[in-house]
Parts: sequence; structure tokens; C-alpha cells
Amino acid sequence: MKKFLFENRFLLFLLLAVWIIGLSSCKSTKQTLQKTEKQIVTTNDTIYIVKNQRVTDTIFMSVPEPKTNDKKCDSLCQNEVQRLLKQLNTKKKSGNNEYGFYYDAYKNALVAYALLDSTFTQYKSKHTDNQITKSETKTIFKTEKYVPFWVEILAWIGAISLIYIGFKIKKWTINN
Repeated sequence: MKKFLFENRFLLFLLLAVWIIGLSSCKSTKQTLQKTEKQIVTTNDTIYIVKNQRVTDTIFMSVPEPKTNDKKCDSLCQNEVQRLLKQLNTKKKSGNNEYGFYYDAYKNALVAYALLDSTFTQYKSKHTDNQITKSETKTIFKTEKYVPFWVEILAWIGAISLIYIGFKIKKWTINN
């Protein structure tokens, strides 16, 4: 009976040791989950500026002399037309812009002119773009144990030695 209990204790101890080694060596790998959310706001502003050059414009219109069969009437009409046209003189100015209308007696012509300063024209455009990017990354770490070849050989030698010593102890206990 003593031998049976001793053998059972030894087997129980051996099973308990194997069970503890098995639990500590079988480790599950950790899984990590990483969530990322990015919001990208892009704003594009566009301004086009167009500059127009200064404009100078002049129009000359000649005034014909009146022609009738009577020379006296022609000269009186010509003098009256010139007197009335000399009264025609107008001019407007605003900033660098100017226009006018007058009679040039030397050239016997009506003159209309305009001086327009350079102008700027702006075109504005604004565009906003929202982009939302979501990504989910699942990382699994896999542990791979590396055991050198010479360590495996020593482990086999140790296991065989333990089995041999176990049999020797068993024979020694049976003989005693």
C-alpha cells in the first residue's frame, strides 16, 4: 500500500508539474484595436484681378457751311451758326475720368472727347471641401518562440535523464 501511495504521489506530482508548465507556456496573443478619424477641411480662395488700360476717345464732326443762292444770307447764317456753336461748351470731370463737348472754330468742327482712367475688375471664388476619413486597424501580435537547436538537444537529454532516474528510483524503492 505504501508503494502504491508513493507511486500515486509521484504521478500526481508529475501531472501537476506538467499542467503548470502547460498553462504558463500557452499564452494567448494580445489583440489591439486602433480607431482613427480625421477631418480635413480644404478652403480654396481664388481672386482674379483684371486691370483695364486708360481709354482716350475723341470724335471730330465738321460743320458744313450753309449754301443758298444768296451770298448775304449765307454769311449771316454762317455767323449765326458759329455764334451758337461757340456757346456749346460742356465738360464733366469725376476723379480721373473726364468727358466734354465743344466747338473748335479754327477747325470748324464739333469735338466730343472722353478720358477714362484705368479700371480694376475683381472676380472672387471660394470653394470649401470637407473630407472625413475613418480607418480601423486591428493588430494581432503573434509570438513565435525561437529555441536554438542545441537547447532542444539538451532538453531531450534532460528528459531522457529524468525518465532514467525515475526508473532507478522506482527500482531502488522496490528493492528496499
